[in-house]
Amino acid sequence: MDFALHEPQALNNGMIAEYNHPTYGLLRVVGNQIRFSDGHSVGAASVSDLPPPLLGQHSHEILREIDYSPADIERFERAGVVKTTRVS
Repeated sequence: MDFALHEPQALNNGMIAEYNHPTYGLLRVVGNQIRFSDGHSVGAASVSDLPPPLLGQHSHEILREIDYSPADIERFERAGVVKTTRVS
């Protein structure tokens, strides 16, 4: 994998994505390899500009979306049922 992430042709073709990750710093990963003739990749551009989420980063939003109250979420977290992480 290390070879693929530093391969000059992959870098020149934009196939390697680099993110400033809040925990790991510079993170280099293989980007979306599906591209159309106009150069756009499959998927929402705004998502591809984000680093991979931290464990629990979106737990609160997802649980709220399925109608759990903040008190429920806090109880789940205290019980170790879910992990929530806030990114500043």
